Amino acid sequence: MCSSGCFYRPPGRQPALRGASPGSIIFRMTTKPGEPDEPTARAVVAQALRLAESERVRVAAELLESVEGPPDDVSDDEWLAEVNRRADSVRRGESVGEPWPLVRDELLAELKK
Repeated sequence: MCSSGCFYRPPGRQPALRGASPGSIIFRMTTKPGEPDEPTARAVVAQALRLAESERVRVAAELLESVEGPPDDVSDDEWLAEVNRRADSVRRGESVGEPWPLVRDELLAELKK
């Protein structure tokens, strides 16, 4: 058990909780009488911030993967090549882009949906 009340189950060992995968960090949330059993995001964050840095990184990575899905198969070198290709296209005048005020307004409109 870590100092803040979470449990770490190393890979290769049976998970302590049904549905928990080996290598995952499991939080034990305690509530007071009359409080809901479900932890709030604020409570989870407060508890996570008490973890060691390496444990916080692990928790952050698991949370991001749960909403973003697994990382792309595209390597950093491939992304860099694509950025350079697009920059060269702009320099040659083949791509002019769009004015920032227009792009900003479109993004804000999307966020309001």
